[in-house]
Amino acid sequence: MLYIFVPVICVLHVAIGKCKIIFSSILHETVSTMKAIHEEKCTALNGGSPMHPELLSELEKEIPIIRTAQGYADGVGNAVPIGQRGEIWTRTYTTMTGYFNDSEKTNETITSSS
Repeated sequence: MLYIFVPVICVLHVAIGKCKIIFSSILHETVSTMKAIHEEKCTALNGGSPMHPELLSELEKEIPIIRTAQGYADGVGNAVPIGQRGEIWTRTYTTMTGYFNDSEKTNETITSSS
């Protein structure tokens, strides 16, 4: 999922928000990344690969980070054990708020905790 998540989200951010994107190198360098974030006046960060806990801690002190939760569930929202089929469920401020002109489907699909 990472391989599609990052390009799609980055393209959407540029198309919708007319913003700049910083791609850090595979071999992460905290100082150069923080410098680029500062110089380019970044207002949002996203990523899909592991981040060193120390870097995350440094970033959270400087930039409020909105969390995204993702998991797999059965049809009613119960977590599915690893290796079993399920639906992808996400929770974040960017998740849709409902189906267009279909309140019945929205009420069926969107839970009170999402």
